[in-house]
Amino acid sequence: DRCDRAWDLCRKKIPAWVLQNGRGVRCHLYDKTISPPSEHKTPPVTGAVPVAAVGKAGDGSGFRPLALKGNGHAWTARALPAARPGDNSLNVLTAAPGGILGAVGSAATAGGAQRTLTERYSTGHWQVVASPNPSTADNALYAATVTGAHKVWAVGGWFSPSQGKTIALRRC
Repeated sequence: DRCDRAWDLCRKKIPAWVLQNGRGVRCHLYDKTISPPSEHKTPPVTGAVPVAAVGKAGDGSGFRPLALKGNGHAWTARALPAARPGDNSLNVLTAAPGGILGAVGSAATAGGAQRTLTERYSTGHWQVVASPNPSTADNALYAATVTGAHKVWAVGGWFSPSQGKTIALRRC
């Protein structure tokens, strides 16, 4: 897989490691000895995009949900509220009209079982939103979409050592 800004050199030569903001990056875009071709343009970012991706990041005591915001040139990371101490992870982001965002994933209990995790972004703030867990086994959400004003569908599954079932949730 290549980024959207890959050019021919990316297919011919493996980029060198470059230190960028205290981290190693292996990308021709960060190598100051190489100039991108003249036809290379950074894709424009249009509109107010508060978040472009979600995931998780380690904080020393587990994993916290993470949001990434891009401006076409750089990414900034923001830790989001955790549903509980330990491992919390968001798998997908969906957008609704009016700049409202939703993200779904899972968060581990103290005993290690996974529980559904849903978060909502509105008016500049993220908050954890209660979501059902149909099983006492592991529950997680993997995809979501907005189908209308305040109507969100999320899908995932619950899993035990002997079986698994699909979860489909609708919030109106």
